[in-house]
Amino acid sequence: MKPIATTLVLLALSGLASAQLQFTDVTQTAGISWIHFDPGNYQMGAACAFLDYDQDGWLDVLLAGAQGSCGLFRNQANGTFVDITLAAGLFLNPGGDYTMGAHVADYDNDGYPDIYFTRQGPNLLYRNNGNGTFTDVTTQAGVGHGLWGTAAAFGDYDGDGDLDLYLGNDHNSGIPPNVTAQPNVLYRNEGNGTFTDVTAQTGVDGLGATLAVTWTDYDGDGDVDIMVGHDFGAEIQPNQLYRNDGPDLNGAPGDWTFTDVSAAMGANIAIYCMGIAVADFDRDLDLDYYFTNHGQNVLLRNFVPGIFQDVTQIAGVQNASYGFGGNAVGWGCGFFDFDNDGWEDLYVSNGFISSNYIPSPPQIPNALFHHNGPALNFTDVAYYAGVDDGSIGRGVAFGDYDRDGDIDILQGNVGTPILFRNDSPAQGNFFRIAPRGRVGTRDGYHTRVQVLAGGVTQFREVNPNTSFESSNENVAHFGVGPATFVERVSLQWPSGVTHQVHDLPVGLTIPAVEPVVTVDATSSAPPTIAEGNTLSLDLVIRNETGVARTAFNLLTVEAAGASFVLPFPAASVPAAGTRVVNLSVPIPLGFLGGGSSLPIRGTWTVYDAGAAVDQWRFDLLITP
Repeated sequence: MKPIATTLVLLALSGLASAQLQFTDVTQTAGISWIHFDPGNYQMGAACAFLDYDQDGWLDVLLAGAQGSCGLFRNQANGTFVDITLAAGLFLNPGGDYTMGAHVADYDNDGYPDIYFTRQGPNLLYRNNGNGTFTDVTTQAGVGHGLWGTAAAFGDYDGDGDLDLYLGNDHNSGIPPNVTAQPNVLYRNEGNGTFTDVTAQTGVDGLGATLAVTWTDYDGDGDVDIMVGHDFGAEIQPNQLYRNDGPDLNGAPGDWTFTDVSAAMGANIAIYCMGIAVADFDRDLDLDYYFTNHGQNVLLRNFVPGIFQDVTQIAGVQNASYGFGGNAVGWGCGFFDFDNDGWEDLYVSNGFISSNYIPSPPQIPNALFHHNGPALNFTDVAYYAGVDDGSIGRGVAFGDYDRDGDIDILQGNVGTPILFRNDSPAQGNFFRIAPRGRVGTRDGYHTRVQVLAGGVTQFREVNPNTSFESSNENVAHFGVGPATFVERVSLQWPSGVTHQVHDLPVGLTIPAVEPVVTVDATSSAPPTIAEGNTLSLDLVIRNETGVARTAFNLLTVEAAGASFVLPFPAASVPAAGTRVVNLSVPIPLGFLGGGSSLPIRGTWTVYDAGAAVDQWRFDLLITP
């Protein structure tokens, strides 16, 4: 392991000219003392997570170990952590079942993150009690399962407002050809603290040696699909992509349809897949996917509708070999804009695994691929940043634990973990959206967020359950470069609710609350209007819930460097219905005082008692 003061090197790289890259290993000074003890020498697990378990606004650290153990460290808001594992009730199993993954989600919609541990043996679901403690509810919830659980991910596949669970299982621990795959499981959340196994009805059992899964809306149709990464892809089963096709009209009530589109999409890559990362790396407003491997990793670009293109070599993110002999072995991974320049970079946790089947070198440095911008390629700067640690890397999680506006790295290792604090100089400002659902799931998983800043639109899918058996901070982080404000934020929630807000400052984390009343215009505003006429528009106020709501309305008008607010009467909107409100503004003769035309901007804001807002904006020119 590197010393705490990591290498500080002056670089001259594309996009980082004269910048000092630095990630500092602060594990010891932060008070994180823990070890992944692996007596069975499976060399797996070592998962990790960032989560705010006590909802105090500071990210805590969770580590999952092999021999029936985990570590929960509370962030003390001063750069240090305190071990509260036992006080929180998280001693997993004195019998020592092998723990693989730590998967975080608010499955019961109470506002506190819960934890699902995958293991070689019965998995465990711990419910967050909201008072600093957790309770094992595995039996009541019905999600124990007795196979070799590895990866898991939460997502609301049926749009009923609670998070369902997809569980990936590994094989029977042999090596080819003596390998038997174990089926994956889809659990439907019944909304009452229990889950139902619906794998048979949906046909998403996978039947591979699964090590990575994630829910993701790859086709942008508003429902989440399942991406599955398999080990031994050539020998057992290549990676799979299940498209969500909605309710099964020919089945029983509640049955759902998924279609395996792996081959049609070009997603059926036959590798030794370990981890999955998701991002819009090319900024074309759709999602691309990166897969780690025992060997060359793979980057699939969502290039044209209906197909992925392998751009690994072009992008320079192979991570295949470092000249040490044998193959690199990639595990956890993730896209994140570490320098806030507006382009998402890529981190790969590498680590040796002893195997007579495929050799790997004893020390494999991690990779930190800096995005070089419009060229859509990357440069590995891990050595210069001080993250090329030669430890046996496994899981990795990303989050801003010190709330300084840049993303830090938590890496689980076979042995001791590493907390890398991001001390690199920022190449731009940041803007963050923390979703909170009200119509759909409480934690807003898989909300699609677009941010327009500095004339550039960026896109994120809020998706903490990626990487290798780990969980990231539940936030959409945007580096916005030199932009000093955000012109527009557009959100599409898993419930189907869409809304916009305008003119927000950078340098903040904005709590985005899902609105229950939204607004749309029945037609566009005219480009011009002459004095003596009346601007008249009908606005449709929509109630997104099953109970009547009161919508409060106001109009903000900006002109000639000034702004003023026109309040409008509140409107009662029926349950799951709409209410039309007329925006009528007379423009009297002489309004311009004999002057020339005047551009104005209007912003209609609708909100409810829950303080969530939706906005509709128009621009027009008043002429003489």
